[in-house]
Amino acid sequence: MLARLLDSATGKDSFLVKNPVVGTILLATVGGSIPTLIKYALDGLGPWTVLAIRFISATIFLLPLVPTEYKNFEVAKELKFISIAGFCNPLFIALALVTISASVGPPAYAATPLLLYVVGAIRGERVLEATKVVGLLGGIAGVGLIVLTDETIRLSPTGLLFLALGVVSFSTFLYLTQITEAAQRIPAIARAFHFCLLSAIASATVAGYELLSDGLSSELKAAHILAVLAVGIVGTGWQYTFMQSMVEYQSGATTALFTMAQPVIGVLVAVALLSEPLTWPLAVGVGLVLIAVHLMTKTKR
Repeated sequence: MLARLLDSATGKDSFLVKNPVVGTILLATVGGSIPTLIKYALDGLGPWTVLAIRFISATIFLLPLVPTEYKNFEVAKELKFISIAGFCNPLFIALALVTISASVGPPAYAATPLLLYVVGAIRGERVLEATKVVGLLGGIAGVGLIVLTDETIRLSPTGLLFLALGVVSFSTFLYLTQITEAAQRIPAIARAFHFCLLSAIASATVAGYELLSDGLSSELKAAHILAVLAVGIVGTGWQYTFMQSMVEYQSGATTALFTMAQPVIGVLVAVALLSEPLTWPLAVGVGLVLIAVHLMTKTKR
């Protein structure tokens, strides 16, 4: 029953996948909550332990839902480059956030749709449309207006390097999903499962050393673990399955639009529920992002 429910929500024939605007909003809403939950969990857990719990819980969640014929080492080998690229993204971001502010991340990741769109055009997979390029550039600027208002932003060359590597690895993850022959044969849920499994094995190894060296924090609460479990099950297991389906039906560039939409969702929620003021930079930023989403989703690819 759970497998059918997941497929109805993430399968390539589902309403959410076929309607990229709705899918973008949903991905942005789920994805936007992940940094907050991770930041909260880091108050009681080490970074590698957080990664390990996240991916182990995602793997356990997906395990009974994956068709038996895709639970083998041969499938894992076919998907190895996609899985490695996927794991490098949270790894590089964790390293980046040691020396830079979290608010620097969204503008950098907002470049992902443009990067994938241009690469696709260079490879002859689509015609490069000037209006979409301008729209995506405007979207990146819009995200910058929304989030880069903090005068205490921390920057460092090392942190920016890791951030750039994180953006490239995430873009590579989506692009390989789009062009790899194996990814076209293997269901989205199986692709997500093998990515989570590889990430769980890699992070658990280092997490074990982290726990042996540092032990458990005296600040650890059950809520810290529950926060990571939510990120693992919903923000990783479900979200990455949905993301894989979106790439298959839409494109990597269209799927990645949620990276632009995440700050917009945050602003609109704050204005609607917390009565926070909608300043002109925020209003302009939201408008630019919405224009970018409209231009990229008004026609298929």
